[in-house]
Amino acid sequence: MCGCSSLSKFVAATSTGGLVNKMVGRTRDTVIIGAGEYANNFCAISLTGRGEAIIHETMVRDVVADMEYKGLRPKEVVVCLVDEVTPNEPMVW
Repeated sequence: MCGCSSLSKFVAATSTGGLVNKMVGRTRDTVIIGAGEYANNFCAISLTGRGEAIIHETMVRDVVADMEYKGLRPKEVVVCLVDEVTPNEPMVW
């Protein structure tokens, strides 16, 4: 979830299934700023999914940086990121 605070600051919060639905051995990405969520004065992004890949790629920070510094639109950034991080072979967990 992303929004704007009463002080007109961007905010981001991410929720998953929590510890109840967490698979043994899996990593939680949402608690790591820049991986599962990120907010600055430009925008806010929140995501969840395969925590290990999200952490490894610091996905949300890359999306924000590409939008903020390269002037790319969100769809352009996400398409490039998915192409970049999608493995050629299926991931086995």
